[in-house]
Amino acid sequence: MKAYWASLADLPPQGADFIIEDHALWDSLVEEFRLDCRLPQSPKAELLILPVEGGCLVRGRLAGVFVLPCSRCAEDAALPFEERFEHFVALPSGEKGEAEKQEYEQEAHLRILAGGLPELDLAGVCGEELVLALPVKALCVPDCKGLCPVCGTNRNMAACGCAEEADPRLAPLRGLKLQS
Repeated sequence: MKAYWASLADLPPQGADFIIEDHALWDSLVEEFRLDCRLPQSPKAELLILPVEGGCLVRGRLAGVFVLPCSRCAEDAALPFEERFEHFVALPSGEKGEAEKQEYEQEAHLRILAGGLPELDLAGVCGEELVLALPVKALCVPDCKGLCPVCGTNRNMAACGCAEEADPRLAPLRGLKLQS
């Protein structure tokens, strides 16, 4: 994965803006995280890194379109997304041991260069947000009818002649009457 490193040592007081639209980066993130989706166009990440006491604040917006298989009928579903996020990245103190420091840097998407100059991996931050933006249940249309459990016909395309059978595990609930 291509890294986009931003130096935190020389941030101006008003912060610094970054825009990431590199399609190769997004494709590599989809491959690296083994996401079951496609990105037909490059998502756009807009980031503002503000210096604050003890670290920096990363404010961002991630927008694009996922193409995922529908959870009911398995057809492609194009789902636009727009996510806003904020992260506080604490800079490590000099008290940590080398092993702790490396683990911290990996979790926080940081690296500390010679002389103690910190850099933030913007691609790592964007990768996390891309995964978090994925919908839990993708539907091609809100009222997708799904596949017939008997013959496999896509009920959105055609009706089938299969009899609707209730799940036998639900038979004890047939006689249940609710009082209002």
